[in-house]
Amino acid sequence: MNQQRRREIDALRDELDLCLDRLGAIESDEEDYRDNIPENLESSERYIKSDESIDWLNTACESLEETISSLGEIE
Repeated sequence: MNQQRRREIDALRDELDLCLDRLGAIESDEEDYRDNIPENLESSERYIKSDESIDWLNTACESLEETISSLGEIE
């Protein structure tokens, strides 16, 4: 791979790292929100939706991590 394309991939990895940080922060905020829902509401729709959102955010973070890692393997 030539230097120009390598630099472009490196720049994309940096951007994806920033996206990963932002998604991680959102996931953490949502976890805090869910954890502060009173115990008597843990079976409520609000709690369930928050919990599902956390699962999806986690999946998105894992996918981004895999993408970043794959881009790092390109020589």
